[in-house]
Amino acid sequence: MHLRTKRIGSQPYLYAVDTCWNAGNPKVAFQTYLGRADQLFGPAARPLVRTFRYGAVAVLLQIARQLDIVATIDSVVGSKSNPSVGEYLLLAALNRAAGDPCSKRAFAEWYDRTSLKRLLPVPAVQLSSQRFWEAMDQVDSAAVQKIFHQIAKRAVEVLAV
Repeated sequence: MHLRTKRIGSQPYLYAVDTCWNAGNPKVAFQTYLGRADQLFGPAARPLVRTFRYGAVAVLLQIARQLDIVATIDSVVGSKSNPSVGEYLLLAALNRAAGDPCSKRAFAEWYDRTSLKRLLPVPAVQLSSQRFWEAMDQVDSAAVQKIFHQIAKRAVEVLAV
């Protein structure tokens, strides 16, 4: 990660930039606007850096994908919505497992502070508490038991040593 200055007119604007290699050439992997130089340095400095968590949710999401959790849930409840019931349940589980649980009302804000917005993109407007509860209304206790057994069976297959 490094700082990059872009001049627009006579004003220097600072960006935090992370690059990666793609086919032997450098490519911008991540870029975020930090502010004008006079906002970040000097007596009236007000850093505007946003941070987000990457590791925990990325690892847990990868495990969930290996176990086909979203597809399993959606096949049991017959979800056709976007995001699906499986995606809502997965996001809720990731929120709880990543060690930063929040209410459904604060869910979109939590999601925005994680790497999920890049790894599992969902429009923020879809992450309202009302939309979440509408999805949960599609899951009854019989479906929960069926989902549990299918995921457990898949976990034994995938994670067997």
